[in-house]
Amino acid sequence: MKGGFYAVKVGRIPGVYTTWAEAEQQVQGFPNAKHKKFSTEAEAREYVGGASSALDLNIMEELEQKVGSMRVDNEKLKKFYVVIGGVVSGNYTSRNEAKAQCEDCKESKRKSFTALDQAVSYMRDQACDRDIITLQGRATQDEAVIEELRNLLKGGEKSLIEQLRENHPRERELIAFCAASAPSNGQENATAAYATYFPLEQDLYRVERVRGKESNIRAYCCAALKATELASDLDPQETKTLVIYTQYQGLCSAMADHDGKPRWINKWQVNGWKTSGGGPVAHQDIYKLLLEAERSRDISWRFLDPQNCPTWLFDIYGQAHDRAETRARSAGHA
Repeated sequence: MKGGFYAVKVGRIPGVYTTWAEAEQQVQGFPNAKHKKFSTEAEAREYVGGASSALDLNIMEELEQKVGSMRVDNEKLKKFYVVIGGVVSGNYTSRNEAKAQCEDCKESKRKSFTALDQAVSYMRDQACDRDIITLQGRATQDEAVIEELRNLLKGGEKSLIEQLRENHPRERELIAFCAASAPSNGQENATAAYATYFPLEQDLYRVERVRGKESNIRAYCCAALKATELASDLDPQETKTLVIYTQYQGLCSAMADHDGKPRWINKWQVNGWKTSGGGPVAHQDIYKLLLEAERSRDISWRFLDPQNCPTWLFDIYGQAHDRAETRARSAGHA
């Protein structure tokens, strides 16, 4: 059969190629490689599970040669599929390509995301050594291309960071998302971790395991305390208000007036750090440090209420929560 199409189902870069030389580069020396030659492009595409043909490389040429003027079909970039521990770990835009990387790899993991930043963040959490984006059967690690993809994926909508900037003037505020996770909360030998995330400060993250008694509530408190510590590093003059977003309503009620009622911590102090029931206030060591932090900086407490807060805020918070959960689970398996 002269000519033909070379389909690479499992290889360095799955796809359909028009020459054996190109296809051979993808499979030679590659473990468990799968490839086949077909007389028609349609058959070749079907074999690789819908991966795009090498004939369509004009799109990638625009990406690689002139990023600013490229055009990509946004419908093909609605989802990202992260493969960890597969034949080739990476970030794929084709479900079938990602699935092919998991064949014959029992320990592999595959997870889908609707946002590129979330996919890349997950890869880094999983210590994946490849920030690959596979687009139309090819891969790139070009930061300019990745940035342009981010812009295209907005689809005319404002990015999460843009929306955050519009709602919080960076010259006057520091914005922290404080997340917690304790997968076996309340059980013996439970592990807990927290993540403190400053999206507007060059994606500053701190992810740590809870010290002392590990619980979900304590993790939330630790995350907030870490935010005050990082704020001191980011703004030594202490002129900016620290805005803390959290999903623990009790923390907000303790530290800020709410529903026309004074904050709980005032009464705790008067009562000698006792609750209304007479017992000691839990996590009072952290609450006392939060009070100390208030003396030098204004702190605004924001409860992320699922009924009232916009979705984009939860999307940002979710990035921090995913990191906290990964840390907590890894501690549980240590």
